Amino acid sequence: MFAPLLLGIINRTKALFAGRRGMPLFQLYYDVWKLLRKGAVYSRTTTWIFRAGPIVGLAAVVAAMALVPFGKMPALVAFPAYLLGLMRFFTMIAALDTGSSFEGMGASREVQFSALIEPALGVLLDVFVAVFVMGIMIFHISREFDHLDTDQLSTLKE
Repeated sequence: MFAPLLLGIINRTKALFAGRRGMPLFQLYYDVWKLLRKGAVYSRTTTWIFRAGPIVGLAAVVAAMALVPFGKMPALVAFPAYLLGLMRFFTMIAALDTGSSFEGMGASREVQFSALIEPALGVLLDVFVAVFVMGIMIFHISREFDHLDTDQLSTLKE
């Protein structure tokens, strides 16, 4: 809800540093309102798949949000599902259904982005978990060394 305002502040600040006046702070809200009043325009060559693509994408994101627990509250639904993959699949087949000469490029770009981003995100999450586990281990080891009696260590030295 406040994301367009934040982008307006960022764009206004960039413009001021560039010596320009910049767009109004609420310009993105005006643009969103204008876009929401517009109707949909469909090609005559598209089928129901093109119209179902955004609907399935939005439904997949909402269903994936139901799988995320919020604080101490458990998730609304608890079953394993690859819902974001379903969203990407429907985006691809909707792009292939347009009947345009550029449909293959749009669908291949969607596949390429997923092939580049998902492995990098997986590696990043693995590194984050490894660093987190190592931090816990180092914390426990240092806590054990805090409880050592140094007088006993000096007797071991002799």
